[in-house]
Amino acid sequence: MPAGYSLVPFSKAVWTNVVKNRPWGTHGMMFTTGKGELAETWHTGQTQWMGVGKKNWRINRLGNKYKTNNCNLAILIRKACVTLPPTPAPTPAPTPVPTPE
Repeated sequence: MPAGYSLVPFSKAVWTNVVKNRPWGTHGMMFTTGKGELAETWHTGQTQWMGVGKKNWRINRLGNKYKTNNCNLAILIRKACVTLPPTPAPTPAPTPVPTPE
């Protein structure tokens, strides 16, 4: 896995907004549980299979490479976003210097 990327733990928000209704070209997307358990697999909405939270398959790791043994499943990975420092508040324009009359 490239530096800066990681396996994605399951959340209903990620499944609903990222996986469920996108054309992934696979039956199910695998999420890590983060607990050393079997991965959770959720359907992608592209097929008749409508599995939700199935723990039938394992994410296999060899060194820094990850894979599933099922050709109709995929593993979701993510890259952390860069956090930029906040934009400083605007400063008021200086008041003009009075001119003598």
